[in-house]
Amino acid sequence: MLKYLVPLVLFFSVNVFSQEALTLEKAVKIGLENNYSIKLAKNDVSIAQNNVTLGNAGFLPKLDATASESNSISNIHQEYSSGPISNQSNAHSNTTNAGVALNWTIFDGMNMFINFSRLRELSAQGEINARATVENNVASIMGGYYNIVSIQQTIRAIQDALKISEERVKIAQDKYNLGSGSKLELLQANVDLNADRSNLLRQQLNLAQAKVSLNQLMGLESTRDFLIKDTIVISTKMDYDILRDRIVNENSSLKSAGKNISVASLNLSGLRSLWYPSLGTFLSYNFTRTDAPYASTTLNRSYGLTYGLNLSFNIFNGFNTSRQIENAKINLMSSELQYNDLRNRLEASFEQEYTNYSNNLQQVKMEEENLDVARQNAEIALDRFKYGTYSSLELSIAQKSYLDAESRLVTAQYAAKRSEIELMRLSGQIIK
Repeated sequence: MLKYLVPLVLFFSVNVFSQEALTLEKAVKIGLENNYSIKLAKNDVSIAQNNVTLGNAGFLPKLDATASESNSISNIHQEYSSGPISNQSNAHSNTTNAGVALNWTIFDGMNMFINFSRLRELSAQGEINARATVENNVASIMGGYYNIVSIQQTIRAIQDALKISEERVKIAQDKYNLGSGSKLELLQANVDLNADRSNLLRQQLNLAQAKVSLNQLMGLESTRDFLIKDTIVISTKMDYDILRDRIVNENSSLKSAGKNISVASLNLSGLRSLWYPSLGTFLSYNFTRTDAPYASTTLNRSYGLTYGLNLSFNIFNGFNTSRQIENAKINLMSSELQYNDLRNRLEASFEQEYTNYSNNLQQVKMEEENLDVARQNAEIALDRFKYGTYSSLELSIAQKSYLDAESRLVTAQYAAKRSEIELMRLSGQIIK
């Protein structure tokens, strides 16, 4: 196993002098600037904002310009009542048309006002969704950052245990050389030392992979290396009542679901506007010229204004409007159900996460006390092993207890921090 782990760890290792210090604040800042999901979300916001215009809502008139020219060549045979007969071969005629037309809807059952409100709601929802994307990515970056911290702390604990194992091998070797120790004791000490070294290599590989994952979240090259301080600071001021209230008022996913209700309601109002008549005005200026040298009228030219009002009212369309309105009512009801379902799930997630957070805080405190006891026990066991009052097995047990205590503390600290991050995300407080 070691022969596979060593090359991988060396592959991911970079000279310490080429590494840069990476704080949590800097990691979040880089992620906000480079993360592809956030960039895509910002593009969606820009599109939604661009759509909020009077023209897109239907308030502004439509102006069209047209122009055409046509030619014809005909063979003409004409017989007149007076008797003469006229034959024309390859008679050429030309017609030119040009015009400008203005159409403007004056009243459409208030649908243009409804459309404008709907576009504004969609724009606001786009901003909320973008914030949710940012929050999720910030939470992931923070989780990835503290995962690296926890792995580094685990590595430090293994390195401490490794020092004890190396000292144990040295003592066992000295005893064996002096004839006061057994070969079995020396072999067991070497087995435990190799186990610690193997464990260290595995954790170093985990660290390299965790850095690759964090680079991906920050939108950086996967091979980029950095240094992170081995510190996890856990907030102990996560007030239950304040956080629970903020879930209803500040959670981005719930806000977006609320906007879905608003949009569904406006869609229903827009369909109801179809029951009303539509009134519009039109104004056009047209020019027409026809040249027909072989016709009785060789030139015909006209130009001028045309204007008026048009009124339309749908009397019957196969009950399609009624069907669309009923479906819109169902969609509105579904949006409300989805909102309530999401709120219920968020509140349940909050309860579970806050319980985890509280329990993890208690576990951190308990494991800190356990670690202090385990450290003292390991130090005493090593001293007694030196003087021959402790067996190799007893030292091994004390050493394992110390390593397990450090591992449990790191796990509890990381779990508490993850719960804190999730509570901040659920309550909309992870970014200001």
